[in-house]
Amino acid sequence: MTGGFELLTVADVARELHKSEHGVRRLIHRGKLRPVRDGRRFLIPAEEVRRYAATLPHPVHVMAALYQAWSALGIYRSQASCWWQVRQYVNSETRAVHEHFLCPAIPIYEGIIAAAKVRHYRRVEELSLDLTRLAVDYQMLYAPLPAQRRPARERAGEASRKPPLFDGPKGGGEHEAL
Repeated sequence: MTGGFELLTVADVARELHKSEHGVRRLIHRGKLRPVRDGRRFLIPAEEVRRYAATLPHPVHVMAALYQAWSALGIYRSQASCWWQVRQYVNSETRAVHEHFLCPAIPIYEGIIAAAKVRHYRRVEELSLDLTRLAVDYQMLYAPLPAQRRPARERAGEASRKPPLFDGPKGGGEHEAL
């Protein structure tokens, strides 16, 4: 962020805080960020973003890694608590993410949380890079290829429409019977 009085959009603040735009709007509605309203848009002063970042227990990039680790561990624990019968019916894409990404990533996520507890931020950054490498490997090796898009359907022309079933306007049209 640059100095001076600067108004940032929600998208800019989301990039600065490593959050989604929805997460920034939640911060605004909870009163943790005070915006300037421009019609229906929220504009947030850069000083306000700095003030919020100073209230966090860790730097912004470490907090983003922690949030990601907490949510992934929550998903992993909820999947582990499911019955085995339910897990076998999950589609192949979800199973591939679980087997080839989530299971190898669990020690990395736990390491991020442990390193953040002792405020070893360089280790958090190293583990985040390892996690990025693992995600790229998953995308290259195991992620399903995107399906090819089908061409858009064309609207039926006037000549290809079916004739009405009965004569007259009550029968579906004013055409003569064939």
